[in-house]
Formats: sequence, structure tokens, C-alpha cells
Amino acid sequence: MKQLLTSGTLLLIILSGCKSISASQQRNPSKALAKSWALNYIKDIDYTDKMKAKPITIGFNPVQNRFYGKDGCNNYFGIIDKLTDTEMKLGEIATTKMACPDMNLQFQFVWLLNATRKYKLDENLLHLLDANEKILLTFSLKK
Repeated sequence: MKQLLTSGTLLLIILSGCKSISASQQRNPSKALAKSWALNYIKDIDYTDKMKAKPITIGFNPVQNRFYGKDGCNNYFGIIDKLTDTEMKLGEIATTKMACPDMNLQFQFVWLLNATRKYKLDENLLHLLDANEKILLTFSLKK
């Protein structure tokens, strides 16, 4: 009888553990973010047409807590410091150092990445937000 109770308790623990793993995977933003995204807007300015020749992109590897992309001229990458269902804080950003005709856009882009504290996924759009939930950058799924 003791062995039956112990076996039943063990089975219950295993099954409940599997259920909690499944529930956490459903709340995990990894799958939704683990794609490549192309910049459309910086704040409320549309950059879609301007970015066709040299697009600004971002990609995420939440499993390794990393992000990466191109800023229109240089490659960049870094570590994701915090990622929840709604919050995102990116760590220090490392970039290549190629000289580009207009570095202002690249500087502004990296500055806004550093200011990101939250995010919102909306259909095929990714909005990076500041701490007050103001949209800083808007990306669409890269085709």
C-alpha cells in the first residue's frame, strides 16, 4: 500500500511538472521574437521607403539571451538583460566601426535601443517602447 501511494505521488509530481512546463512555454515570448525584423518607424517618422537600399534590422535569440542586426551601415549585437511577456531591456550594444555617410540615423537608432524597456507584438509588428510605453521603434517581420 505504501509503495502504491509513493508511486502515485511520484506520478502526480511528474505530470504536474510537465503541465507547468507547457504553461510556461505558452507565456514565453521566445517563439514570437525569435525572428528577423525590419525597421519601419523611428518614433512616428516612417522610414520604410528610406530603408529599402540598406535596411535597419533586428533579430533575437532569446534562448541565448542575444540580439543582433544591421543599423543600415554597421552590424551590431548584444545581450538581452531582461525579457518577459511585456518587458525588454537590452544590454550594452557592440557595433562594427565602418564609416558611413550619415551616422546620425545610426546613433539615434542605437540610442533608442538603449532606451527600450518594454515591447509589444501586434500582428506582424514589433514595437519597442520606453518605460512610459511611448513607441520608440516599430519593426515589421522581415520578408
